[in-house]
Amino acid sequence: GLGAMSPWYLLLVVGLSLIVLNELADHLASALDTPDNPLRELMTPRTRSEWVLLVGVVLPAIAVTEELLFRGVLIGAFRVGTPVPGVGLIVGSALLFGGAHTAQGWLGVGIATLLGVALGAVFYLTGSLWLVIGAHFVVDLVEFLRHAGD
Repeated sequence: GLGAMSPWYLLLVVGLSLIVLNELADHLASALDTPDNPLRELMTPRTRSEWVLLVGVVLPAIAVTEELLFRGVLIGAFRVGTPVPGVGLIVGSALLFGGAHTAQGWLGVGIATLLGVALGAVFYLTGSLWLVIGAHFVVDLVEFLRHAGD
């Protein structure tokens, strides 16, 4: 099962899969000619010190807090404390995760919801909060790196 895989291998597979999903969604956004993500534009660093702050503080803080809440509490804690089936916990958490991304526009909400389903499923199957924190951080970092020159 998944428990026998190296955590680094899992992080690589999950992170790359989520990056591919995010890139496909970005291409869809371009095809639909949706407005660019104003929050990402606002947060994209322009100087070396801003990049250090983003990568060393902001992105880790976002990944940790969002994963603690949306996967750790809404899936992990409710898995133990309620009779709600796993799929209900994953989908419910993902819908709330997507809803928390309204500043990114309707497409950003949709993408975040899909990413939330993927992260939720990985957390549910592996029980590793660190894995989804790492994957979340990698996806966010690649997103900023990809759009840094826009």
